[in-house]
Amino acid sequence: MGHIRRMVSEVKGNRIDKVYDRILLVNPQYTTNYGFKRAASSSLPPLGLLSIAAFLREHLNLEPVFVDLDYEDDYNRFINIVRKSSGYTIIVGIYITDISVDAARKLTSIIKSLNPYAVVIGGGPHICRETAKASIERIGIDVAVLGEGELIMKEIVENMRRGSEIDNLLKSEKIRGIAARIGKTTVLKDGYNIVREIDRLPYPAYDIVRWDRYRPSLHRRIGKRTLPILTSRGCPYRCSYCATSRNYRAHSVKYIEGLIELLVETYNIDSLMIWDDTFTINVKRLEQICKVLYRNNLSFCINTRPDTVNKSTLNLLAKSGCKIIFFGIESASDYMLKKLKRGYSRNVVEKAVRNAASSNILVVGSFMIGHPYDNLGNIDKNIEFCKNVKLDMVYFSYFCIHPSTELYETLKSKRLIAPYELWERYYDIEELKKVPPFNMPPANMLFTKYDVYVLVATCYLSFYTDDILENLERRFHLIVGRTDVLKSIEEFLNSLPEDPILMVSLRKCTKQTLKYVRKSSPALLREISH
Repeated sequence: MGHIRRMVSEVKGNRIDKVYDRILLVNPQYTTNYGFKRAASSSLPPLGLLSIAAFLREHLNLEPVFVDLDYEDDYNRFINIVRKSSGYTIIVGIYITDISVDAARKLTSIIKSLNPYAVVIGGGPHICRETAKASIERIGIDVAVLGEGELIMKEIVENMRRGSEIDNLLKSEKIRGIAARIGKTTVLKDGYNIVREIDRLPYPAYDIVRWDRYRPSLHRRIGKRTLPILTSRGCPYRCSYCATSRNYRAHSVKYIEGLIELLVETYNIDSLMIWDDTFTINVKRLEQICKVLYRNNLSFCINTRPDTVNKSTLNLLAKSGCKIIFFGIESASDYMLKKLKRGYSRNVVEKAVRNAASSNILVVGSFMIGHPYDNLGNIDKNIEFCKNVKLDMVYFSYFCIHPSTELYETLKSKRLIAPYELWERYYDIEELKKVPPFNMPPANMLFTKYDVYVLVATCYLSFYTDDILENLERRFHLIVGRTDVLKSIEEFLNSLPEDPILMVSLRKCTKQTLKYVRKSSPALLREISH
């Protein structure tokens, strides 16, 4: 790191009298026993941290340090920086998701052991009104930030530069949407941080990341030099299970054009991952952005909803360079789609998938397993649907209920799930080791957590072992990835603990599910039968 400057503030309090002028922004180590997903998972830094870094750099003349603890050299660099800051207050921001809670807790413990004066700020998808206090008390962070981090991080850093104690942050009228500890009490200052005029943000600090060591997930591998971008924030739809901000804001085409040209010029990219939740909301804006993508000769992949595309839209995307489209289908059951408040039917999904395929765009679909209204019949429909419409790639995920959603409130009011503050086992390390990566209460009354793991595995086995070489020319670049996924499924199944509870759960799989296991994995069938 070389010489790191220090600032000293003359403050009488015993908490903040010397502030280290480098801020650490940390992506915790991403660990998971989701063996079948590991080969397909993405290895990319959160764009939110890069945006915060750029904002602090522009407004406070700071140079934040980004560290990704999935990489050993970054871990060593991180330890050295925190150790050197001993005796000073160093500010560390941690990006926390539902599956990195344990990693964040271990990380916070390490930080505090190396520098008791460190101030650890937690943000990201896991932090919401219901989890903020628990995150402070159980993960050990000092401040929990709700919502988007750019503006609030600037306010926090400025306050601390002036020598404010942490509890004074709660007294500032400019600061809302945070939780912090005052003495032995954790206090939540209600609110949600949001950047309303997102065009006023600087471009994310791509330059603080070593992109050569990252790789996109399988369904985003479309070029040799690919970078992620966001052209909008939030989503205007009202799905009952989703925690994404409903406040949809889109960057102007001019802003996106400047960003794309910067990335082409600086990194010589040949492709983009467009990470918007729903890229195709505004057709006129879509047409203009497609012109920019086409002019720069870029391939790209997108995420969107099946009810926001038609044949004309998909043809436009294909001609502009779109190679892969990711549909969050979630279920092939009309009953389930209605319960999830997706706002469309199975027929709409099927039409969108077939139209995308006819436009020569590879189609990826995601499905949730273990939703509160899920059952084996619905899961069968999912598998049948995937095969009938010939999806190119599928993601089956373990349904994880988030406390900031309408669905959570519905289940809590009906006493079908405990209030979040009673989810003690979610923060229990030993329990996390037993059933990683999620240890939230089961959201489905029919299935245990073990059941859902097995059901997800059998769904993957069924789809990826059938007709894997069909349409080889069309799917060629995905075949290697599929093989990796299958190898990881085997690793996952072999890693399941020899636990009588697990065996009981396995036996509870009905004949409907076992027929897929029988077709795909005789070895697993023998294990279940014993």
